[in-house]
Amino acid sequence: MPDLGKFFAATGPVTGAVGAQNLLSIENPNGSGVNVFIYKIRAHGMVTAVSVGNVEYRLSRTTALPSGGTILTPMKRIGADTAVGVVRSGPTATSTTNYGKRIAAGLLTTAAGAFIPSLGEMFEAWEQQYALRLAPNNAILVDVSANLVTWSHYVEIEWGEDTQ
Repeated sequence: MPDLGKFFAATGPVTGAVGAQNLLSIENPNGSGVNVFIYKIRAHGMVTAVSVGNVEYRLSRTTALPSGGTILTPMKRIGADTAVGVVRSGPTATSTTNYGKRIAAGLLTTAAGAFIPSLGEMFEAWEQQYALRLAPNNAILVDVSANLVTWSHYVEIEWGEDTQ
């Protein structure tokens, strides 16, 4: 269990756009003195109009720390009151081409309001030794490459922080 705390954050609805779109990032700031351990990342979609097409969510490391977007206030699960990890919705970031996980959904929806519950766990680790570790000055990004303007996207993340 992380000795500094465990936290949760989620985006609100992020309206789809034409082309690739950054949805969520988490970074461990330079000089933080802690490691950030990602335990769970989940992607969801909701259709806002009749649509046919594919949506592909991707998980990757970034080439530099993200900027811009909206910084989300994490909810404390256990431990420390303040998180070191910085979570952004709609960040400006460039991903590497080394993707850890991709989730694709091909759908034909005939009515608005169809909720696509958890297209799948993008990542899940039950123990710290299996979690994604972010050392200081590292970040990961969840984006959507194949995208539809008739979708709203939601991304959830759980992480812990530890001095080890």
